[in-house]
Amino acid sequence: MPTVEVEFEVYCGECGAGICHLSDGSSGRKGPVVTVTPCDKCMARKYDEGYDKGHDDGRAEAIAELEKE
Repeated sequence: MPTVEVEFEVYCGECGAGICHLSDGSSGRKGPVVTVTPCDKCMARKYDEGYDKGHDDGRAEAIAELEKE
């Protein structure tokens, strides 16, 4: 089977950060495969959003429990 080498740049679709260092290319069963790890900035933002949501949900739950008493 012939081999073709292609070079390309990878950017985060969310924030536009360059993430070539988080990407890996290989050959799969049906053709080329590109694996991309999410951007560090977006991962941190999503972590913070999850933390804040958990905090807010927990606070609302605690207030609801106190109001029942």
